[in-house]
Amino acid sequence: MQKPPPAILERSDPRSPLSLEPSQIAVLVLDLHAFFFGFVPEAGPGVLSASKRLLNFSRRDGFRVAHCLIDADQAASPHLKSSARANGIAQAAKAKPELLLEPPELRAPADRDDEPTFLRPPGIVSALESKGIKDWLEKENIRGVVLVGLSTSGCVINTAKAAADRGLITTVVEDGCADLDPEVHSMVLTKLLVGQCHIVSLEAWEEAWTASS
Repeated sequence: MQKPPPAILERSDPRSPLSLEPSQIAVLVLDLHAFFFGFVPEAGPGVLSASKRLLNFSRRDGFRVAHCLIDADQAASPHLKSSARANGIAQAAKAKPELLLEPPELRAPADRDDEPTFLRPPGIVSALESKGIKDWLEKENIRGVVLVGLSTSGCVINTAKAAADRGLITTVVEDGCADLDPEVHSMVLTKLLVGQCHIVSLEAWEEAWTASS
């Protein structure tokens, strides 16, 4: 059986994100709470740098941007297997409220009012289950999403699969994601998501759009 390519980046191919206009693509910043960077001390600086660069590129070139975060003021459903752990992490983060925010480099600039933030309770892993996000995607005619976030084996894989199943052209920027276990990060991107999603480096993503403009 032929292996799928990591990414299709040709404007003429309807499977490619480049077949869309930038305004039809939303960059989703997933769970990049300052608190979570402490779990990936080695990979964290690279994720922060890549995510900041992606956001700068996206804002400049007309892509949409949305921030997806966990609402620590809500409690996980008691029926979730992960409820105790999810609530514990949320409560630990609340001890330092500033750590619940994204790092300053990733937050929407003060002069922009078109970067919504969507919240979901602890224990809900896919950002597409955030309140209001599906309505926003439909209203804004979003047909593709680009994902960065922490962690690869958590919100990234769950959101990516949910988005692809909804028919959205889904791209994951590999250097904008990380996992506690680097081998798991690699496995998710090279084996579990590559069949449904475009897996790209930030450099390849920027080069493809620059060349096609």
